[in-house]
Amino acid sequence: MNIVDVVVLLQEGCCVDDDEYSIDIVGFIGSLDIQPHGEFTDCTLIKEAIDEAIHNKEVTLIEDEPLNIRLIETGEWDDVFYNKYYELMPIKSNDKVMYID
Repeated sequence: MNIVDVVVLLQEGCCVDDDEYSIDIVGFIGSLDIQPHGEFTDCTLIKEAIDEAIHNKEVTLIEDEPLNIRLIETGEWDDVFYNKYYELMPIKSNDKVMYID
């Protein structure tokens, strides 16, 4: 199981709806698979999880304000295949569930 910390940045003049933001991995616990086995790597799964959270308005990007996000690897078995994905890891702060550490 991997735990991954990333920083997401929307630079001034860029558009969230056009996916014009950067995602930088700044730390992790575990081992990231960066060689494709099939069509996915851990990096593509992390990007997919963040893209989904942004488009579903679970997180909000503000121009030139870095957003720290922690993700956790999870998955489920489908017969003999393991479908791995990442979820944003909630962190409690002042009785609010946040995704910022």
